[in-house]
Amino acid sequence: NVMKIPIAMVPFIVQLLLQVSFASYATFVLIDERNVLTAEIAFVAAALFNVMKIPIAMVPFIVQLLLQFFVSVKRINNFLNAEELEVGSVSHDKTRKEPL
Repeated sequence: NVMKIPIAMVPFIVQLLLQVSFASYATFVLIDERNVLTAEIAFVAAALFNVMKIPIAMVPFIVQLLLQFFVSVKRINNFLNAEELEVGSVSHDKTRKEPL
């Protein structure tokens, strides 16, 4: 089911966030020998990564909603631009509830 795909992706995104934070710490330390990973820098960076966790975890849901939006707009556009039905193509039988 397409609706369950974003929910299934959340653990992978959380794992990706952990890897990105580790890679950021490693890059900070390895890019220049004067960069020292102190507790102050580490905790500030950890707080920033924690703030970014929820918006990044929402990306699959947003992508899914955008895809549904574009499909809906395409269907509505096709419906509104469709050829008109002829007047005689729909008739109503008085003995039935729905038109034929």
